Amino acid sequence: MKKPKVLFFTKTTWEEPPRLRHQVVRLLKDMGYDIVFFERPSLNVWLSIRKEEGITFVRHFELIHHRLRFFDFLVKINVGVYKFFIKKAIKKLKIGNEPVLNFSYDYYFLKDFFNTNITTVIDDDFVNKLKDGLVKKNTELQLAKTARNSTYNLAVSYPLRNQLEQFVEKAYLFFPWAEQIYEKPKTDKKRDVVLFFGYINYRIDWPLVLDIIRKGIKFRFIGPIEKSVNLKYLEEAQSSPNVEFLSAMNINNIDFSDICCSILPWDTSFEGIQAITINNKCFNLLSRGIPQLYTDLPYLIEADNQVIGRCRTAKEFMESIKYYSDNFEDCQQPIIDFLEMHYPKKRALELRYYLTNEK
Repeated sequence: MKKPKVLFFTKTTWEEPPRLRHQVVRLLKDMGYDIVFFERPSLNVWLSIRKEEGITFVRHFELIHHRLRFFDFLVKINVGVYKFFIKKAIKKLKIGNEPVLNFSYDYYFLKDFFNTNITTVIDDDFVNKLKDGLVKKNTELQLAKTARNSTYNLAVSYPLRNQLEQFVEKAYLFFPWAEQIYEKPKTDKKRDVVLFFGYINYRIDWPLVLDIIRKGIKFRFIGPIEKSVNLKYLEEAQSSPNVEFLSAMNINNIDFSDICCSILPWDTSFEGIQAITINNKCFNLLSRGIPQLYTDLPYLIEADNQVIGRCRTAKEFMESIKYYSDNFEDCQQPIIDFLEMHYPKKRALELRYYLTNEK
């Protein structure tokens, strides 16, 4: 029996760091779909088609980068180029009327090719990350047209859903998920270490973190250190005896046995931080039984404080860290309950509906 096919359009390449789109593609493969993955167009590619990991990848030429299309006529010229190469790829791969998953805000023309469900997923604030000007205006216009030309519109945060609902009557939340079922953590060690797992960069509220570190709280940073970190802050953290830095690693290789919680102490002065609803790694950390501790953000996902805590000051962070350390076992059942709505089975049902209208 021939496998069903899904066409996937995105502004990234497969080799870029794992994001929601990678998670979605792998889930679709597990659901039995063949994937045709249209990667980010490039000035250096004419038309490239290759197959890796059981996925067909397509990459084609781009005339003008989407951040350089200052005027409407440049947008239209570039759309013409996109349509030319997509049509060639469709013909070469003998693609029929397949359902579409689109992660690109400016692909409003896809309905010209496919008379089927087109589901657009907005996973970044493409409009508000730009300064005022013609590019921002054109970006918003293209997002509006893409949303209106889509069968379903999904967003990864409450603010992005609200943004989409300026253009369409209804948009839906679509979060990442825990890729493994909850696994009860061992409690044979003292849990007094705070984990930071991710990119170590300027978005961290370093004065707050250092204030916590100076009080003797144990920290373990796991991830790549970016050049954007203030060296003064980094050097103090690295020289502290209660702080450990480890290089980036797969979550499956992390020793969680002494971790009491994972922390995301964002510096809210940076644009985009305030709009965060959930971090991609959150569900996978929770599935290991690790409570999450966030800077108090206005659009943070709703959850019990034993699952996801919110803090404003160093004092509140330290009080929460102590609570998780002393009451780690008590947090496990609330975590189990929270994760029930955030497993692959649940997202697979959602995706099947958006692609086929089948519940």
